[in-house]
Amino acid sequence: MTTSPFEKQHLKSLTGLRFVAALSVFVAHVSVRWPQFDIGDWPFGAAGVSFFFVLSGFILTYVYGSRPQPVSERLTESNRDVVGGPRFCGSRFYLKRFARIWPLHFATLLFSLFLVFGVRAYFNRPYPVVKLMINGFLLQSWIPNYDWIYSLNGPSWSLSVEAFFYLVFPCLLIGGAKKFIGKYLLILIGTFVGLLSVSYLVPVSADATIKLNSIVHANPIMRLFEFATGVGCGFLHLEHSSKRSGLPASFKSDSVFEVFAVGMVVLHFMTADWWGMYGAENRSGLPMGLWYWFRFCGAAPVFALLVMTFASTRGLVTRFLASRLMVYLGEISYSFYMIHMGVMLILVRQDWVDRPWVVEGTVLCSLLMSVCLASTLFHVVELPFRRAIVEWYDGRGFGSTARTLAGSIWSWIRSPGFVPIVALVAACSWFVSESTYDIHDQHRIEAIVAATDPRIKNAQFEQDATLLGARAKQTDDGGMTLELVWRLNTGRRGERFIKLLDDQQKVVGRGNANRSIFDHVRGEDEVIDRIRLAPGQMTDVTTIATGFFDVERKSAVVDRGPRSARNRQLHVWEKK
Repeated sequence: MTTSPFEKQHLKSLTGLRFVAALSVFVAHVSVRWPQFDIGDWPFGAAGVSFFFVLSGFILTYVYGSRPQPVSERLTESNRDVVGGPRFCGSRFYLKRFARIWPLHFATLLFSLFLVFGVRAYFNRPYPVVKLMINGFLLQSWIPNYDWIYSLNGPSWSLSVEAFFYLVFPCLLIGGAKKFIGKYLLILIGTFVGLLSVSYLVPVSADATIKLNSIVHANPIMRLFEFATGVGCGFLHLEHSSKRSGLPASFKSDSVFEVFAVGMVVLHFMTADWWGMYGAENRSGLPMGLWYWFRFCGAAPVFALLVMTFASTRGLVTRFLASRLMVYLGEISYSFYMIHMGVMLILVRQDWVDRPWVVEGTVLCSLLMSVCLASTLFHVVELPFRRAIVEWYDGRGFGSTARTLAGSIWSWIRSPGFVPIVALVAACSWFVSESTYDIHDQHRIEAIVAATDPRIKNAQFEQDATLLGARAKQTDDGGMTLELVWRLNTGRRGERFIKLLDDQQKVVGRGNANRSIFDHVRGEDEVIDRIRLAPGQMTDVTTIATGFFDVERKSAVVDRGPRSARNRQLHVWEKK
């Protein structure tokens, strides 16, 4: 049985829907990196990832679910795209899954290592080689600690989960829909038993090495329910589509079903938010494991309804999602998902000037640059390497594989979309260059040092850094901008702090400084550290102090200048 034109057309809407899910993850990360864009308590990021897991199970079952049981024979070129004809080949399945996810994962891993973290800064962190290896082999989600799960390119944790799904998928496929029901019930029961177990066995503590929320959030076994839900939907769709084939579709009724499915998703999140399931504290009375699980995975049933609806209808929303633009954005959504966090981290650590719309422009640039880089990665890495790996497996030889790679890249350069991509990247780069300070500006450094109180100049914070100078400026709205010039010592990466003190030397606030600035510059560099303080932050503030924090030593000792707290912080500004 071949894939009907009806089904080919309607899977396009799911491709478009993939970009919507990836965009929700982007929106969630915007609110984390730029807190002024508060999106409330709704878990947009968790919802996007959960949708991907459900959709993954559905698509794999749609493609392989009607094939006979696994055998060792390989597929030939002539019958590869036939759903019912060829048998399921395990080795080819795993090769295609590897070709689908790993080349892009490797490319974005290198992007994070060299451009986001910096090789020297990364290898100054704990266990760098081990973390690099577990990221390369997609094992990071099995370690119940966010320092390991997000140790390089953060979004790749979900690939670690997907790799486990691919491993167990043939087991779910064997026996078809009838035997799947029993397997699904076992997964459901096992998930809740596991959640109850970790709720009482794993402590809920910020200082704990093993994090309960990281187990529920990232552990592949805990997320298997979502994938299995998608697999079940795939079996249902295959049975439903065979009965529906040839029947006329109703644009109006299908549009009503689509609006209903979207409404159910919105209603789910509104109801859960009203019950307090998305608040900062667990007020539901549920065990902590179940509470975390609902936050991350609870929307899987309504996402299953959404996938089933858009895979079977041809209404207004489906036509929009199946449009050429949305399908293309859906095709590059994997690249977009994998690259957007690195782009954000690069932009957010820049030292931005104080102008209207700079923050909004930065967020827009992060979106545009993520889309442009995603398009480039799709055509230069994802698509050609996927084809080349499969061709190599088919015995085409190295020469054919190399020609496939080169041809794909050259066709992308010659495509109509290449010039707009380059223009958008150039425009965003110009905006960034015009809206940021050069933290290594030597003239500004000399001016700041020249205006510094001699008692503060060259204050040494043990082996972490030396404060060369400090300058404070009142802003027109009553706030303040601090400019500190540091010389960082090679091999040291202590995290500096800014404290706002009252006349009793009590901390009444902290500066909103860019804490990641020292993780991305070379040792012995002189760097300008700008801290902006809003007018409301300056209420009751008489002194501003700075220092360095180290996990092992708690804080560093400063050797000179107006000091407090046992010489662990230096006063860089005092109210006259």
